[in-house]
Amino acid sequence: MNAKEKEEVQRKIYQDLYQLQLKNTKPKPISELNLSSGDEADVAMAALFYNEELVLSNREKATLRDLQNALKRLEEKDFDSCIECGQQISVKRLLANPITQFCLQCKEELEKTKEDLYGQANNEKINDSLYQ
Repeated sequence: MNAKEKEEVQRKIYQDLYQLQLKNTKPKPISELNLSSGDEADVAMAALFYNEELVLSNREKATLRDLQNALKRLEEKDFDSCIECGQQISVKRLLANPITQFCLQCKEELEKTKEDLYGQANNEKINDSLYQ
């Protein structure tokens, strides 16, 4: 990766960080939810929406962490090397997804393995952090 390409990827990471900060979707504290009024269905729906907000918030936290790690890795010599096979990750792929650590071929193989495991494990949860 040459200096210009590295700068493009860095700019993309900063853009993604900026967009994430614009969202800033922190869920309300549960104490602020009005769970005392309404019937059981209303309370259940409020709790469901609250859980969805927490999931989004946790996903955004994970994305923020991944983007920060990508910025740190960008300074390393092998930033654009696949952590699975060592082959170079294309600049086009890094611009599309700057947090990726896998080349396209390895990512496809991991996704296939993930699908196979889901099928064999009867839809048991698999730690997605292994497949980023």
